[in-house]
Amino acid sequence: EELWSDLWILEDWGYLDIINAPDGYGYIITAKKKPAWQVSKRVSKSKQSIKELWEFLKDKPSRDLELYATTHFVFSDLKGKERPSDEESVAEKVIALKPHFRPEDAEQALRTLQEKGYC
Repeated sequence: EELWSDLWILEDWGYLDIINAPDGYGYIITAKKKPAWQVSKRVSKSKQSIKELWEFLKDKPSRDLELYATTHFVFSDLKGKERPSDEESVAEKVIALKPHFRPEDAEQALRTLQEKGYC
């Protein structure tokens, strides 16, 4: 939930473009090369975490952004429903939503998000 929220904030500030996928399944997320965002006093507390998230995501292809966003969504959803949220369970749900990903990709995405503190 936090990652998805951060992605929308980055889109609002001009770092990302997030559009619905033409087939209606998911989103197309792309990083902009020159963000228009300027830090205001209102968001100064979040500056460091946003910079870290930006550094993590800025050079990722849209496919990876989609995988991270989907994995984060599934993990948060399972955890919120107090259901198993281990790598295998998350990967199974990610593949059900996005069959073009491989289970090992979703498992690795979850490990990466957990290492970064996003899950």
